[in-house]
Amino acid sequence: MFGLFKKKVAPRPAPSANENIIDKAAVLLNLQLLLCRSQDGYLSGLDSKPVRGYLVGFFDCALQKLGNPVRSDEEFATLLVHGHAQLLGSDLGDTQRYTFASLRLQDDPDFARGQAEGGSECNDMLTGKTASALGLARYFMQD
Repeated sequence: MFGLFKKKVAPRPAPSANENIIDKAAVLLNLQLLLCRSQDGYLSGLDSKPVRGYLVGFFDCALQKLGNPVRSDEEFATLLVHGHAQLLGSDLGDTQRYTFASLRLQDDPDFARGQAEGGSECNDMLTGKTASALGLARYFMQD
C-alpha cells in the first residue's frame, strides 16, 4: 500500500557530456534517415560501406568539435555503440555488432570515403557553412 516492500531501483547515472553530444548527433542523423526509411532496400543500404563510414565520421566529428577529449579507443567504441543504438536501435537487432563490424572497415576505401563525407558534413553544420546535411540520404537515394 505504501510501497514499503517494493524493490528499490538504483538511479541511472546521468549521461556523460560525450553521451549527450552523441545523442544530439544521432538526432541530426535521424532527420536524414527519416527520408531513407521508406526507400526500398533501406536495411540492406545500412550495410553498405559508405553508409557505415558516414555514420562513424559524423559521430567522430561531433565528438571532436563539441565533446570532451576521448581517452581511449574503448571509450570511443562505447560512444559509437551508444550513438548507433540511439539512431538504429529500432532498425537493427544488434547495434553493438553493427558498430564493431563498421570499425573493422577502417582500411576500406569506400568506408573511408563515407567517413570523410560524414565528418565534413558534420563540420559544415557545426561551423554554419550549411544548415543541413544530406549526404547520408544521397547514399540511399542513388541506389
